[in-house]
Amino acid sequence: SHAVDADRIYLTGLSMGGDGVWQIGLRYADLFAALAPVCAATTWRLFDDSVVDTLTAAVRDESSPLPYAENALHLPIAMHHGALDQSVRVEHSRRMAVRLQDLGYDVQYTEYPEVDHDVWTRAYADGRMFAWFDSYRRDPAPAKVVHVTANPRRYGRSYWVRSEALQTPHAPGRITAEAHSGNRVTVRT
Repeated sequence: SHAVDADRIYLTGLSMGGDGVWQIGLRYADLFAALAPVCAATTWRLFDDSVVDTLTAAVRDESSPLPYAENALHLPIAMHHGALDQSVRVEHSRRMAVRLQDLGYDVQYTEYPEVDHDVWTRAYADGRMFAWFDSYRRDPAPAKVVHVTANPRRYGRSYWVRSEALQTPHAPGRITAEAHSGNRVTVRT
């Protein structure tokens, strides 16, 4: 049996594993201290530009991580992508980096100008990523929580906030909750 520090759990993966980092990390943001997706996809729209019906687009958007970027409020993120990537276009990481930066979140984006899809050899070189992880600890009870979900039954909680239903089914709903002194809580939906 191994002792696990619940405040020092990190998530990284490359290519489809990087997709998993976004899928898991942004839906269960309260479980991790930091994320490091490597050459990861963020939206189906960069793979398939064909015209789809409204329902298909909504279902695909619901499974894309880009709309859930707000959930990373307390998650430091180190993203890595090769500019010449032909498997997962670099625009995936560029869009997510811009979104996270616009939110004012802790994101480091490293783009390697002469690298294709095998960017992981650089991202994991010399254990730099693991040294970066080591500098972060999870805050298990932050005063402010932002949680976006389109499926509250599966992904309806984050830290001390819980969403039970959506006003518009399958459309992302958002909760911003903030604890103040004197046992006062402000909640916006």
